Amino acid sequence: MRECQFSNKRIDALLINEGRVIGRALNNVKYIVKRVEELGVPRGSRMFYRTFRCLCRVNADIFDAKIKLLGSLGFSGSELSAILKQPLVFCLSAKNLCETVDFLVKVACCELSYVSRHASMIGLSITKILIPRHYVMQLIMDRGLLNKKIYFYFFVSISERKFLEKFISSFQQRMPKLADVYFSASVGKFLY
Repeated sequence: MRECQFSNKRIDALLINEGRVIGRALNNVKYIVKRVEELGVPRGSRMFYRTFRCLCRVNADIFDAKIKLLGSLGFSGSELSAILKQPLVFCLSAKNLCETVDFLVKVACCELSYVSRHASMIGLSITKILIPRHYVMQLIMDRGLLNKKIYFYFFVSISERKFLEKFISSFQQRMPKLADVYFSASVGKFLY
């Protein structure tokens, strides 16, 4: 773990959260480190730690299956490389991965290249974040209330507090039921 430049705090967290690492053969741990490095993630970085943790949970067959699945969804080689740097992708089920990419492309109208550049969107909850925020975004845009272009990634990536402040509270007077619409959409009920 020290060769990976993990801090004592990260090693402690790894042993607590991924206790299986202790029981793994050294060759297996080195193989996981090699896979992380092949993804272009530098040792010592926070992303290296996060990717290592995810790959501890996923065997090589699942890793390869995720790459093939993403390729079958239409991502090019360079787009795949960008996506694979988001470790959460490896931990998603094939069904969840397909549904999320399908939503981003077909409903949110994101290009595959945009999704790959903002691959963290793939790891967001489709029911709790992507669909409700897209719904609010559409309502606000349909009423012409945004005076500048807001990119979908920004809309879904900001914290819940900032989202409520920036898009729900600030439009509350012009759209009094917007908060109800958002919270209802978050539980799968659409009011408009």
